[in-house]
Amino acid sequence: MTDRHDAIVNFLKMVKEAKGEQPRIAMQARYKKREESGARGSFATGFAGRDAGTSKQGQANAPGADTGQNPAGRESRFDGALYIGETVSFSVHTPASGYLRLFNFGSSGRCLRLFPNNGEPSFFRQGQLLAIPAQGRWFDVNGPATDVSGYPDRLFALLLDRDVIYDLAGLDPRLEAGSRGSFGGEVRRSRSPLFEMPSANWEYGLLEYETRDQN
Repeated sequence: MTDRHDAIVNFLKMVKEAKGEQPRIAMQARYKKREESGARGSFATGFAGRDAGTSKQGQANAPGADTGQNPAGRESRFDGALYIGETVSFSVHTPASGYLRLFNFGSSGRCLRLFPNNGEPSFFRQGQLLAIPAQGRWFDVNGPATDVSGYPDRLFALLLDRDVIYDLAGLDPRLEAGSRGSFGGEVRRSRSPLFEMPSANWEYGLLEYETRDQN
């Protein structure tokens, strides 16, 4: 999977070159144990001026029920940390009106689209909040652990001013499942449909976290 990881790293490098290091789409992860009814903590990125979580510096806070804080012992070199066996839900806050896409770049190198699916409406108005998964459901946190793979899990959000780019090939053809093992160096901009659009026509969000084995 090294080739796929190279493609992910190169794609994110191109995104930051086009739009800058600070994403405008705010993203948050809320986590809990399966048997718990409410979130025990959260971490976030892009919520400038909002009391919605912690930064990559890994500020520690006392554990609490859905306090929007990062409980003690969750310090990470990324935006946050999740444990295998927990459950997680994500939320995305849009800075402008547009068409939202959400992708997962896994620590294993697997890439997939999380939203939209099954005909879900993808147009969101400025300030609207999207919960993934919908209807109060939560994702199971699975491996591999980041300390084994060496790569973080990444949640990537894209907000477009037009209803285009539905799949991984629209971000970068090298991210598709069919491209496994084919990465041969930096992807040219002409090979990535996203970068053929003016940078003023899209915004991005990025949440990076490590996955840990249970203590």
